[in-house]
Amino acid sequence: MKARPNNSPAEHARLRILLRDVTRAAQLAGPDHALVCELRQALQPRAADSGYDPGFPWQPLGYQWWQRAGQRVGATTKQLRFTAHWAATGVAASSARFAGMLGHVALRSRAVERLLREAAAEMDKRRIPLKGKMRDRWRYRDWEPAPRFGCG
Repeated sequence: MKARPNNSPAEHARLRILLRDVTRAAQLAGPDHALVCELRQALQPRAADSGYDPGFPWQPLGYQWWQRAGQRVGATTKQLRFTAHWAATGVAASSARFAGMLGHVALRSRAVERLLREAAAEMDKRRIPLKGKMRDRWRYRDWEPAPRFGCG
């Protein structure tokens, strides 16, 4: 039998008291106490690329570019991982597994669409050849190639 969380007001009150007690204990122990340090580390958000090869899948644009683009379009960490992997490989199924998402859901996401458009434009600006499905430029409606040879 699957256990269900108890959402009763009494349970909420019990959890609030527990949180208050933990907060007091952390204050009394001080910031350098081993348990407080462990709690602080456990509560820190993990970086989007933690645990992965720093070059893959963020290349050829690099992790910093993907991070800034993700912030501009309001993408989640999963959407960012999916889009970077998809741009690098062109395979939605493996990209979805990499990001922990469903491929058909991720590809229809507005943030993913915007990230792909920005990535296609940036890769064209840097004269990086598009790979796999990134070559289907019709998917990126308001994408326009950068002017060549300095002509407008």
